Amino acid sequence: MEKIITKEELMPLVYSAAALFIVGVLGALFTQTTSKTMFSIVFALFFYFILPGYCVLLNFKNMDSLERIILGAVVSSAVIPLILYAVNIFGISISRLNTFIAILLVVVVSLAIKRTKTLNTK
Repeated sequence: MEKIITKEELMPLVYSAAALFIVGVLGALFTQTTSKTMFSIVFALFFYFILPGYCVLLNFKNMDSLERIILGAVVSSAVIPLILYAVNIFGISISRLNTFIAILLVVVVSLAIKRTKTLNTK
């Protein structure tokens, strides 16, 4: 079975998650915020800002990993609110669950497109 994402494409995502984790540890140590709250903020930042845009930008081949991380944050902060706005127009209230589903939908669809492109090129 063919891999959807290669190790070279996955490592920048792991490095950014590790960097956010370190920021969370430092934030929990040096602020009066509890560690549970700090790690929930770190997870939300990673899940909302980095993961969806990075997965969308995996479909573009001519990008460096640093470009993909930085532009992924920009793409995520543009795409997710637009999807939630469209959901709200259809009368569905915006909640944490709906936001989570929208982000998962962006990630799954972009990885499915990448897999389809990979299978069609072979």
